[in-house]
Formats: sequence, C-alpha cells, structure tokens
Amino acid sequence: MTIHTTLAAGEIRHDHDFIFRASATDRHHVRTLQTILARRTKVEPLLVWRETGEDGPTGRFVLLDGRHRLAAYVNLKRTQSVPVAIFEGSRAEAIEAALQANAMAKLPLTASERNNAAWRLVWDYSQELSIARTARAAGVSVRLVSMMRARAKTMKETNQEWSGSWAKDRRGPDEAQGAHMNMTDAQRRREIKELAKTLREAAGMWPKRDRELFADALAEAFGRYHQEAAEYLYGQGEEDFYDEPVGKPDVEPEPSVKELEDVNPDF
Repeated sequence: MTIHTTLAAGEIRHDHDFIFRASATDRHHVRTLQTILARRTKVEPLLVWRETGEDGPTGRFVLLDGRHRLAAYVNLKRTQSVPVAIFEGSRAEAIEAALQANAMAKLPLTASERNNAAWRLVWDYSQELSIARTARAAGVSVRLVSMMRARAKTMKETNQEWSGSWAKDRRGPDEAQGAHMNMTDAQRRREIKELAKTLREAAGMWPKRDRELFADALAEAFGRYHQEAAEYLYGQGEEDFYDEPVGKPDVEPEPSVKELEDVNPDF
C-alpha cells in the first residue's frame, strides 16, 4: 500500500540495502530534473518506505527510488515539501518495490547491478520471495535466480563469506578464478571500457552495415558465450517462464528543453 503526501528532504534517509547502483549520482540527469522542476512541471513523487522493524514502525522514512529527483529538489532549495509516495510493508517487500521502481527509471540499473540486487534478495530473502518474484523484481532470468539459490545454499552450508558481488561469489574457493575476480568496481569499469574499445575497432562498421550478419558472426566467434552474454545483459532466456506475464517498458529519450513544459516524465 502507498500513501501520497509530502516530506521534508531532511526526513528522508538513505539505507545501503536499497542502493543498487555502483555508480555515483549522474549530475547531468540531476540538472535535467532541476530544469523540469524549475518550470513547475510535475514529476513522479519519490518512493519512500515507512521503515518497519520487529516492534513496528521505527519512525524512519527510507528512500527506495528517486535519488536524482531528491538531489534536484535539494539543489533548488525546495526541501520543505518534497512529494513522496510512502510504501508500507516488510523490508523484503520494500526491497522488491525499490527494484521494480528502478527497473522503470530513466536511468535503469546495469546488468551487473541487477545481478547483484538479485543476489542480495536470494541471500537474505529466499524464504519470503519466490524465484519468480525475485527474477521479476531484479529484471533477471528465472534460471539465474535458480542458480543463485543453489549457490547460496552451498555457501551457507560450507560457511563461505558472502561478498555481495555475484561475479565474485558465483565461483567456489576451489574453482579457478582469474585476476578480474578481485577487481574493484573502478578497475572493472576501466577494463570494460578498454575491451569495448577493442571490440568496436575490430567490428568496424559491420554493426550498422548488416546487423544480422554481425550477430551471426558473434555467435560463430563466441559460441555459447554469446547466448550467455545476452542473457546476462537482458535477463530472460528463451526457456524462462514467470508465473505471470513480465515485460520491460521501453525507455524513451529524455525530453528536449522545448518539450519540458508539456511532459510529465517518469523519473
């Protein structure tokens, strides 16, 4: 259940459990939101959770979705009356709601962030959230969540430490692990950029010239890794089925300055 009201910005708290992005706040996106708000265009209210503990409400309001919107309100010094939708439910349900809200945002979670979010849900809330609900909330495949559950069971039975990173935790201590498994997030992003540059240079104009030929060439070059990469990036594999229809909304481009007065974007 959600209740629409306003809160002072100072009443809204950040909690690590609800932060799924590895990257910092996007300043360009915040500036775009400031422009929209300055023109008095309405935006979606922030989603916050009325924190509930074992003894009931704690009195805290925790931000589930809307970090960039909140930053825009603060920068504009409009901090006394920030529109919010207050979510009421358990911590597991709040995390599920936060993930679903981020999946619909203008700045969606990366594949790595979705995987880590799913891994967190599996580790902490498998008793509350089904495989289908976990997959749907994080935007990953049912098959991946099943793999995560099996891995979590093994780790807990053998008292292995949970790092929070699926890329690190997916392999056992006795399995061969490359140097990349111990990278920091910053090192990983640098490696991704370097590899992406190499792949672009090798591909040349083929992705634009003939997409089908390029896709077939990737499959020929990388075999099953091509399919695994696609499932990693986009979630659902062909044989993955949810208990109810699931779809990802199309992400529309941000409005131009001329369009700002006439739109009500979902940020």
